[in-house]
Amino acid sequence: MNEKNHILTIDDDPTARAALEMLLEGEGYRLSFAINGSDGLQQTLQSRPDLVLLDAMMPEMHGFEVCRQIRAHPLVSALPVLIITSLDDAASRLQAFDAGADDVLSKPYNELELKARVRNIMRLNRYRRLIEQAEQLNHLAKYDPLTSLPNRASLQEQLQQWVVNAERQQQVFAVIYLDLDNFKQINESLGQLQGDLLLRQIARRLTECLSAGDMLARLVGNEFVLLHDMQDQLDESDVASHVKHLLDAISMPVLFDNHEWRLTACVGIAFYPNDAIQGETLLKNAEIAKSRAKAQGRQQYQFFTAQMNFNLIQRLAVENQLRLALEHDELRLYYQPLMQLQNTSQPRLVGLEVLLRWQHPERGLLTPHHFIDIAEQSGLIIGIGSWVLEMACRQGHLWHQQHCPVHLAVNTSSLQYQQLNWLSTVDRILHLTGFDPHYLELEITESLLMESEAQENTIIHLLQNLRSRGIRLSIDDFGTGYSALSYLRRFQVDILKIDQSFISDVSVEPNNAILVQAIIAMAHGLRLQVIAEGIEQQSQCDFLKANGCDIGQGYLFGYPQPVEEINAFIQKQFKSSSSLIKH
Repeated sequence: MNEKNHILTIDDDPTARAALEMLLEGEGYRLSFAINGSDGLQQTLQSRPDLVLLDAMMPEMHGFEVCRQIRAHPLVSALPVLIITSLDDAASRLQAFDAGADDVLSKPYNELELKARVRNIMRLNRYRRLIEQAEQLNHLAKYDPLTSLPNRASLQEQLQQWVVNAERQQQVFAVIYLDLDNFKQINESLGQLQGDLLLRQIARRLTECLSAGDMLARLVGNEFVLLHDMQDQLDESDVASHVKHLLDAISMPVLFDNHEWRLTACVGIAFYPNDAIQGETLLKNAEIAKSRAKAQGRQQYQFFTAQMNFNLIQRLAVENQLRLALEHDELRLYYQPLMQLQNTSQPRLVGLEVLLRWQHPERGLLTPHHFIDIAEQSGLIIGIGSWVLEMACRQGHLWHQQHCPVHLAVNTSSLQYQQLNWLSTVDRILHLTGFDPHYLELEITESLLMESEAQENTIIHLLQNLRSRGIRLSIDDFGTGYSALSYLRRFQVDILKIDQSFISDVSVEPNNAILVQAIIAMAHGLRLQVIAEGIEQQSQCDFLKANGCDIGQGYLFGYPQPVEEINAFIQKQFKSSSSLIKH
């Protein structure tokens, strides 16, 4: 016999317990005992034995009631129960089976018969467990253990069946690919356990939104796919309405640790048969549409178009080429002057914005417009951004040695601030290049300040550490993003850069003029410097100077140039400044 088989005997008669112990221990079973029904129930729940031997006639709680309660409890309801009773009438045996007993044995019992019945129950129990294990393995193979939704394998199987049925019945259906925004940061902030609870809640909300005939699956992490039955009519407005309902359900507030969390998602949609007639292609196209929606921001959805697939192929080609750009020395740094407008008769050079260019082997010199989004989406911006900072600081140190103490403004990506080693990377580069951090300005986007509440404290601490080193921080393209002015109170920055879209008509468009005046006044009220981008005309420069703008940047002062060409301009500016000081 298997020594691991555990038998719990519930009997108030010590003689009966001793007899069973002597009889069954010799068979290799492990025995434990309870002296009454209440104790027996408690031990059953705690130890979950392989078999319960139960005396029918006990004081307080008889064996029939103990058996009923075992059967009623979900944790032990399937345990085998053998009732041993001195009641030998048919009614008592029937009562035992009604209570849920697997077998009944009359007292006095035949020892050989008892051993045989126990062996038979154990054998059946082992067989039952094998079946249960097989069922569990089958369930794990097709269902997600966290949400109990169908998993990717099950989705692929069902998707193929949907294609077959739709083709046969000339029907239409939609594949809706849903991706929760920034869930990684939520997981990092709340912890894996709380993150899992949140995912379960989202899965329940999505399930409650299903229409008749729909199927919802969880692919991996924070990605879900919904198969939406549309019968025989493709109606984009109906699907859009359904998707908005899903997005609204997801964005309902969730309370965790006395904090209110609001999740958002992006959705991509592909239709059978318009977008594809094969299940895998449909799923891929829906995912492409989802990526397009994600690129547009949070809480967005997009229908798949053939152009998206073409764009994806183009993007992948550029991404592969960009991966080799650093290795092949194809990246270049250009510099554009930053000119002081106040307290000087003529605009005077105070710094340079560092701008990235890609000397593409086939397409020539490319501005970031052609590749920076791809670098962001692929994560290549992390390595490229570190390279830009290091090369700029090396060049800045050389200029300082030549008695040209220019400030350098370097664009950074929000992804860099999500890296745990970003601060140490900045420290390493400054130490390696010898560049004075008081002359370094890191440009950040408004989107960084609008990260989820989960990341706010981390970002604030990181920005404080950068400023403590003497590095200045500026918000680039102010006014074109979220423009949440409340964030300026919580995040410590030094400079606002007014986007060129406000500057282009500032001298002729009254509303633009009022906006720019308000931004300058607000910034100065918060003790921030103001830089105006995109200055191309003298009238724009005069307006900005008259209204207190500190620094100007644009083609009026100089185009972005490589170091070889900007050198002469720098030398001339600082030589002129030195002459003014001497005189």
